[in-house]
Amino acid sequence: MDDDRARVVAALQVRVNSSRLPRKALLPIEGRAMFLRCWERLALCRELDAVVVATSLDPSNDLVEALCERERIRCVRGGFTDLNVIDRLVEARERTNADALVRVTSDCPMIDPAVVGAVVARWRQDSSLDYVSNVRPGFRTWPDGLDTEVVSRECLLGLRGRIPQDYQEEPTRFIWEHPKGFKIVDVRATLDLGHLRWVVDEAPDLAFVRWAWPHLPEGFGGLEVLALREHAPPEMKRRFP
Repeated sequence: MDDDRARVVAALQVRVNSSRLPRKALLPIEGRAMFLRCWERLALCRELDAVVVATSLDPSNDLVEALCERERIRCVRGGFTDLNVIDRLVEARERTNADALVRVTSDCPMIDPAVVGAVVARWRQDSSLDYVSNVRPGFRTWPDGLDTEVVSRECLLGLRGRIPQDYQEEPTRFIWEHPKGFKIVDVRATLDLGHLRWVVDEAPDLAFVRWAWPHLPEGFGGLEVLALREHAPPEMKRRFP
């Protein structure tokens, strides 16, 4: 790798405990835990220098670490509870020596490597930016579930020392709500598809992903998902424009 090239690492945020859909990160999609499907998708992105799983020190996540060890995936643990996401992300950055960290959550198995690459490439164009994403409220044009956030090293460290306690679980929400304090770029899609829901929060979301997955080619992107509309049963139609 070019010594002058900024190092960008994806931190796949994983936890076992989840309220709306219990243990969703471990639920299988075509025989593989959902968080492993996310990792596989991120590993296809050429703009990333590494992909790690980031989980907390809560004992419930010992199983995540064990699965990562079995799969030979690097797992970084930080923050004593699942609620302390900022410490988890900082630990992932420090352990990987990243110049910027890409935050992706494990309920996004449809994450598009090309979309991730576009967001990362935009940050690489100007590494003085604090935050580049496709998720900021009011600016989202990508389906929910293709969420990609790039946070610079300096911004991430600044957030840890700056944000109040009620932002610990969602540290980038502080950026959204205080945009004047940061250098931000929003990456938008050609078409506004921000109303579509491909994230997995509840059982119907998982049913959609499980239905779609076997119909999709290896390394699929958002366009291939959209193309499923003409084959979708009535209960799946709302997932498409």
